Amino acid sequence: MALPWIIFFRDAKQFSHDFQELEILYKEAHTPFRYLLSGGVSMKQLVPSFSYGFFKSVEHALRPFNNTIGCFCTIVVRKKLK
Repeated sequence: MALPWIIFFRDAKQFSHDFQELEILYKEAHTPFRYLLSGGVSMKQLVPSFSYGFFKSVEHALRPFNNTIGCFCTIVVRKKLK
């Protein structure tokens, strides 16, 4: 999540200045563990499939910390209406 964090969190003012025709509607960091534990795209699965619900619950409990521990980020950007 390094690049989205740099552009949309750390340098948000610079982004707004450079792209005045765009507005950020929504940004949320998420999914700190499940993708990595599932093995992602090219690794072996690190935990059994039946533990999915458990890790989903853990991630839900840790939601307040997603800006720090999230691996992915959903960002919605819209062109401003004139």
